[in-house]
Amino acid sequence: MRPKKYWGQNFLRNRGAVEKIVAAIEAQPDDVIVEIGPGEGVLTEKLAILGNELTAI
Repeated sequence: MRPKKYWGQNFLRNRGAVEKIVAAIEAQPDDVIVEIGPGEGVLTEKLAILGNELTAI
């Protein structure tokens, strides 16, 4: 999938950045995580491992 510049799309593909984002999330067991604009699902995949309810819009 290619990002559409006229829509201002950017896709996160850097695995190092993904790991830093996931490490910074201090989700509690009852927290619901909402990801806006999941793109190709690179971050979504890692967020799902946390085991929280996850909604990607």
